[in-house]
Amino acid sequence: MLAELAPQVAAGAPLARDGAALALFSRAVFATHEPAFESAWRELEGREVDEAPRAELELERARLRVESDQPARAIVLLLEKPDASAPRFAQRPESWLYTGRAWFRSGEPARGAPFLARFVELAPRGREASSALRLLAQEALARGDGATAGACV
Repeated sequence: MLAELAPQVAAGAPLARDGAALALFSRAVFATHEPAFESAWRELEGREVDEAPRAELELERARLRVESDQPARAIVLLLEKPDASAPRFAQRPESWLYTGRAWFRSGEPARGAPFLARFVELAPRGREASSALRLLAQEALARGDGATAGACV
């Protein structure tokens, strides 16, 4: 896939400004190259994309930051302001997921819980719903709320 997609997303190529294609390519690079973060980030850094698929590219950048244990940098990408109650791409469920995970990884699960709860509302059968519910259960247990933790489980 990488061999076929690389020339398509290269500068001046047909998909060079397609955020969705760049995000997919970056995710494949992250999964197959070392160092994973640096290799994948290099594919996204400085790329200009058309406005319509911009969310794909920005969310992939944020996902890379979260997965590479850089939650503070992910939060900057995901939120207009640090105290925002909704992520920049609120219409996209994964935006809520990545924001919640970033807060959890930064040691502030109470700030991440509302984002993860909203993700579960938007994508209750999404493939990441179970991991979001697990984090929500952990946060509820930390608060001493066994009922909510049980409901999440």
